Amino acid sequence: MTLKGIRKINLAEFFTATLFQNNRGTKCGSLATHLAHSHYDVATGEFFASFTCMSDDAVPKIMYVVYKIPNAGHALRAEPESPEDVWSRGIIIGEVEGKHNNPVHLDLEQESARIYIS
Repeated sequence: MTLKGIRKINLAEFFTATLFQNNRGTKCGSLATHLAHSHYDVATGEFFASFTCMSDDAVPKIMYVVYKIPNAGHALRAEPESPEDVWSRGIIIGEVEGKHNNPVHLDLEQESARIYIS
């Protein structure tokens, strides 16, 4: 196994076609940045990661999003799937609107959170 990439992916287009499409309740309109430090739960085979996005409101706001991909573990090595198939299974488990979207607040405190329980 190597770390050599197999193709380039534009995450903004990729997430719009997979993760956002699969989670119609999300306020995300476009991906801003995918954050580092993802986590993999060996016991459940779930992959957890986060990103920031811009809401699809008339005046877009920065949103912080946490998502998981079920069954993202050992089965993928035995029978690899396309990245589109894997991320289409993704479930958004939490969205937090940045408080600094309001010009009155100049700090990074969080204003509100929407948590999804699956």
